[in-house]
Amino acid sequence: RAHAEGPRCDACSRPVEGGETLADGRVVCAACRPSLVFDRGEAAVLYARARRMLAVALGEPLPPAPPLHMVGLDALPEHRGLDAAVSVRELGRYQRETVTTTTRNLFGHVLKEETAVSRRILMLYGLPADSFLSTVVHELTHDLLAERYPRFDERAPEWAKEGLCQYTAAMVCRRLGCNDVVAEIES
Repeated sequence: RAHAEGPRCDACSRPVEGGETLADGRVVCAACRPSLVFDRGEAAVLYARARRMLAVALGEPLPPAPPLHMVGLDALPEHRGLDAAVSVRELGRYQRETVTTTTRNLFGHVLKEETAVSRRILMLYGLPADSFLSTVVHELTHDLLAERYPRFDERAPEWAKEGLCQYTAAMVCRRLGCNDVVAEIES
């Protein structure tokens, strides 16, 4: 009963006795800890691999890579899924912000307008490599939709965009042999 009601490893979901508590409050077991992605260098290698695999799977080059940021749970809070009754814990998030600056003369006439777009991908640190790859592919697909297909990205319902992102993640994971991740996506 103590194991069933006690903490569970954030990576494998098995009961943890002891383990390690991460800075953001998650607990990981000693068996999973060595295989989790914490190192920025390792994350950068996996990020580049995910981009290559996504480009191959789609048969087209990707837009320039948005910066990758490793973050804790505080930057990726739970949110409501497509079904309001379902709470989903995010493992990553694509962020895009467009800022337009307008310069006017003394009479209020527009002299020039400049638009700047900032993009970035936030990834939860301490994920298993397969989950990291799958999530990065998902978030890179959000970037691809926003950069190459802005009308679709603006007008499509959330279920369609999320479905495409999950589909590309499953395609890449199948090619990499990440069968557990594919099964999780399919379920």
